[in-house]
Amino acid sequence: MGKPYEGELEVLSRTYEWALQAEVGDLEAAVRRLSKDPLIVVGSGGSLTAAHFACYLHSLFTGRLARAMTPYELLSSPVHLGELGVLLLTAGGSNPDILGCLESCVARSPKHLSAVCTRLDTPLAALASDAGWVSFHEFGLPSVKDGFLATNSLLATCVLLARAYRRQPDGHMPLPPRLEDLAHPGRDASAFRAALSEACRPLWDRSTLVVLHGQVAHAGAVDLESKFTEAALGQVQPADYRNFAHGRHHWLAKHGATSGVISLASHRDMPLAKKTISLIPEDVPVVQLDVGDGIHGSLRAIVLSLYIAGEAGLARRIDPGRPSVPTFGRRLYHLNAGYAGRARSLPAAEAAAISRKAGASTATLQARGELPPWREAYATFRGELEGKEFRAVVFDYDGTLCDAAERYDGPGPAVTQMMTELLRAGVQVGIATGRGKSVRKDLLARIESPALRARVLIGYHNGAEIGTLADDSQPPPGRRLDESLEEINALLASDARLVALAKIEAGSKQLTLEFRDCTAAEEVWESVQQGLSRCQAAGVTALRSSHSVDILAPGTTKRRVVDAIRRSFGSGTSPVPVLTIGDRGRWPGNDFALLQEPFSLSVDDVSADPSTCWNLASPGNRCAAALREYFRSMRLGDGFVALNLGSGGGR
Repeated sequence: MGKPYEGELEVLSRTYEWALQAEVGDLEAAVRRLSKDPLIVVGSGGSLTAAHFACYLHSLFTGRLARAMTPYELLSSPVHLGELGVLLLTAGGSNPDILGCLESCVARSPKHLSAVCTRLDTPLAALASDAGWVSFHEFGLPSVKDGFLATNSLLATCVLLARAYRRQPDGHMPLPPRLEDLAHPGRDASAFRAALSEACRPLWDRSTLVVLHGQVAHAGAVDLESKFTEAALGQVQPADYRNFAHGRHHWLAKHGATSGVISLASHRDMPLAKKTISLIPEDVPVVQLDVGDGIHGSLRAIVLSLYIAGEAGLARRIDPGRPSVPTFGRRLYHLNAGYAGRARSLPAAEAAAISRKAGASTATLQARGELPPWREAYATFRGELEGKEFRAVVFDYDGTLCDAAERYDGPGPAVTQMMTELLRAGVQVGIATGRGKSVRKDLLARIESPALRARVLIGYHNGAEIGTLADDSQPPPGRRLDESLEEINALLASDARLVALAKIEAGSKQLTLEFRDCTAAEEVWESVQQGLSRCQAAGVTALRSSHSVDILAPGTTKRRVVDAIRRSFGSGTSPVPVLTIGDRGRWPGNDFALLQEPFSLSVDDVSADPSTCWNLASPGNRCAAALREYFRSMRLGDGFVALNLGSGGGR
């Protein structure tokens, strides 16, 4: 099993150069989306080293928390993923742990889910494709598959991630052009290996190594422990310089004769590292390695780990790339009992709905004694929803009828068929959108029947203008900006920084600030809030979507579409029940008002109100996929539609 480790080290330079040239534009875009939130990075074996490196990058460049986890650790964690990003790292994309972890993550619906794999056409890629919303990035390494230990795949993953995080607008390459310039600047490969071999020689008659490190070299220390343990090269105890001082030094007091120390110090660590090393007993051999600072230092620490493992293998006559793996080890690797058939305390659909609504996992709610009232609220809402016959359904457009990838193309065939069947059954269809004429253009191309077009009521610009799809007069062109928005429009347009972050478009009763980059969302939102505070415009509101901020004149709301539909049915003894479906139900989402209707469903974000705005889609389904699931649960009658969400059946 495996291949000679020295052969793998020989092609590291070629792998590094390939990783510097590989196309990472899509990965950069994924990193920008992940950069807005805390991050969990998942990996096993060598990919766990890459996960720690990714955490360092995320904290360094975004200032946000990041945590490395193994797949089973994340699977077992009660952490609610709804407001977190998750990044999965894998070399081969086929081991049962990463496959099970992806399935679990999809079901738990993190805010963003991305994966990086250094092989093409893997089972993981197929699973990600089936989910429909996972940001999957696969790369075909020029080198052959790793041996027993992660080497070239580890280096490639780290370089790709470093490039994605440290993108340079001027195209400048943030990393040295050659691995030699990173790992041993000023020395050729043979001189570097000779010097490293000589420095480490006193360590090889010691069975235990204590690896001291700071933040920069943390991933390298993790990798040394991984390499030495997996290849049975010896015991490694990693510790940062100050945690070592809290009792871990006692190991050297009792086992100094069988222990050695490796110090991986950045320039910032160096004063502390030198003082620490000066206090270690003289009979304990110490190897001091200066790794440098920042990304270069963290990558160099990982590369040094690869070579140190090679030196240990040569000295101890163990090839780390092809150790003799026992049968029980192979069976352990392919064991998937941790992911299949796990016992559930609640049905999966109920647990997912409650977790989305409460913003906490059901395990956390159970521990706090809060699960029973949420179960009661879920049962009450679902029972009332399934007991109604709706004469009208009002949909949000972007994120509901259209996925993000369909935003400029319009609804897909399945959604178009869904709307057509509702209309043919005599159900009134409403669409409430923040957009204008582009929505009408897309829908005219999909609904050709004049009679059906007359039954589609569209509220353009968040309900500012309302007309049927057949109505050529709506939305009206060239209307003057509402007086209530003039001051805030002038204020925002004069902000050069804001104009650089967002494109500002003025309608009649709406200002739209479309993000030029998704990472600008928070800054744009804060600028809008500050502007509104300064203007003190009574009744003017601001709402958010995934791609823009809308500022609305007083009285402008998507619920005007619902009100117009109700008026069209006449005034009875009680309001006509209308089903509303959107994707941004949590304040300040642009569907918040629409989904405050008593019978509302979300295909993504939900409000905190336990009486309405639930997301009842199956775990892992979101946006148009969730909408298609809702439609499969619809029963069409003569002029009405009802839902039976438990069946998922046809109409």
